Amino acid sequence: MRNLIGRCAAVRRRGDFGVLFARIVILWFFPIFDSSLSVGSGTLRWRQSAVKAHPRRRAICSLLFAFATASHAATAAAQNLLSNGSFDADLAGWQAHGSSVSTAWDHDDVAGSATSGSAKVTAQTALTGSQGGGIQQSFSVTPGTTYRLTGSAHLAGGGSARFILTFPTAIFTNSISQSSWTSIAPMDYRAPNGASSASVALDLGNAPQGASAFFDAISVTALPTAITSFTASPASLSPGQCSTLSFVTTSVQTASIDNGIGQVTVDPSFGNGSAQACPTATTTYTLTATGPGGTVTKQVTVTVIQPGPSATFTASPPSIPSGQSSTLSWTTTNATSVSIDNGLGAQPLNGSLGVTPATTTTYTLTATGSGGTIMRQATVTVLPLPTITFTASPSSITAGQSSTLSWSTTNATSVTIDHGIGAQPTSGSLAVTPSLTTTYTLTATGPGGTATAARTISVSAPNAPQISFSATPAIIGDGDAATLSWAISNATSASIDNAIGAIPLSGSLLVRPHSTTTYTLTASGSGGTRMAVATVTVTPPPTILFSADPLIVVPGGASTLRWEVFDASTVILDHDLDVQPFSGTLIVHPTTTTTFVLTAIGVGGTRTGQVTITVVPPRRRAARH
Repeated sequence: MRNLIGRCAAVRRRGDFGVLFARIVILWFFPIFDSSLSVGSGTLRWRQSAVKAHPRRRAICSLLFAFATASHAATAAAQNLLSNGSFDADLAGWQAHGSSVSTAWDHDDVAGSATSGSAKVTAQTALTGSQGGGIQQSFSVTPGTTYRLTGSAHLAGGGSARFILTFPTAIFTNSISQSSWTSIAPMDYRAPNGASSASVALDLGNAPQGASAFFDAISVTALPTAITSFTASPASLSPGQCSTLSFVTTSVQTASIDNGIGQVTVDPSFGNGSAQACPTATTTYTLTATGPGGTVTKQVTVTVIQPGPSATFTASPPSIPSGQSSTLSWTTTNATSVSIDNGLGAQPLNGSLGVTPATTTTYTLTATGSGGTIMRQATVTVLPLPTITFTASPSSITAGQSSTLSWSTTNATSVTIDHGIGAQPTSGSLAVTPSLTTTYTLTATGPGGTATAARTISVSAPNAPQISFSATPAIIGDGDAATLSWAISNATSASIDNAIGAIPLSGSLLVRPHSTTTYTLTASGSGGTRMAVATVTVTPPPTILFSADPLIVVPGGASTLRWEVFDASTVILDHDLDVQPFSGTLIVHPTTTTTFVLTAIGVGGTRTGQVTITVVPPRRRAARH
């Protein structure tokens, strides 16, 4: 025990407190060890007979031994390998070298301590070129271990204060020229293979006679095996590009990188290196480095930004007459899936498809790939048929008299009238004098197709009956009424077909046809018989096709409303969704069961259609007991 106490002072000076603690416990509680151990050796010996006789003691001893060894190793890793690096009282441990300089201990201390000092090197003559000198000290090294030299210096009178770290095959130098205390940047260099020792020199050079350099806080420490940095530049790139993986290590002899790169070169002095990586997808690279202190790893990730999809989407022809077809064509790149709305669904990545929309329709192509989603649109315009307004005034004349044909059209580029009249402007009027009752047909042609309208001019002999016959309104809905009105002269009797029968020579009559009906009025007198017609057009009520998919969703889930309406002028969707086109789709997200009502309004009346989307909560898993 006295021997142990005697060693405490040495342990305290070296900072081996972990080893000291372990040995105090061992020697105090287990007097089976040889107490003449060297405290800093990290080696414990005991009497084998005592340990074998006490298995429990043997286990405890093994634990204490591991603790002591680890503590000593940690302390050694940060231990200054130079003796008297702080120059507390003298230059002990250092040897003079070089020429034309003198060395001495000085009270000028980097920390301003009154109980410590520094090493002073003074130029005896002017120092130029490689001339100079100072003090030096050698220390033992382990090949492959990185050693760090640190220290501070300042100058008085000019010159250069040099810190020189020398290995058998390499010399590294740093210097300062400031007149105030300045610390050098840490000098980290790896001991080359085969090296067993190195030296540190503190020199004064390039100085005038009488100049001095002061050195203090000089330390050399062995750095642990570590990877101080592992980076990728650039860290993000596109497929086909490359990134440089760069690393800096300490006390590392060999290194490798996974993902097919393999062994990489480590700079024998500085411990750094690099390798090229050209990943096609985001990749994490692991650097594995091995040195005297073991094996360490570090990772870096190179992110590969996949290009977004691109697409072309066209409709040919882009405009069609009603009932005809257009071809949608598309190509994509960097896409994995393609879909087209308006019920066309999933499609190949490149292709074409014929469509026959009833109304002008915009198709949206959605292309999705690993780099994102894009949409492209193509519109097929459905050209409307021409519309015609065509009248003859008066519609009944006496032979030799004239009637005026008048017309106007929309969506037409050309107009012709038969009976030899030929091409006419799209809107106009023309006087005709037929000798006999004649029906004139006007044909209007435009991009959307061809439409016709006919008007008959009744021609009677002198004193023939004269008839004025009309239907108001001329267009009604099913079940609505129209008024037939007439006035007849030069006649003794008159009748209307369609079961109406004899009528007075002037009057009116309500009719409620269920389909488009042409009424013919026949008037007879001494001048002969004449006929006139009036047509009541019955427009059917709107037709509604209305659906939802899916019909059952979870709260907030999406369902697509889809509709198509015929014979209507206005379409309204309730729930504040307002006026809608005659055909379309709409995505809704009901939170409760909801009935959507679509109202179609037309000349033929008003119709509604409805669809109910049922909202059910998601199923919950039964708790396990």
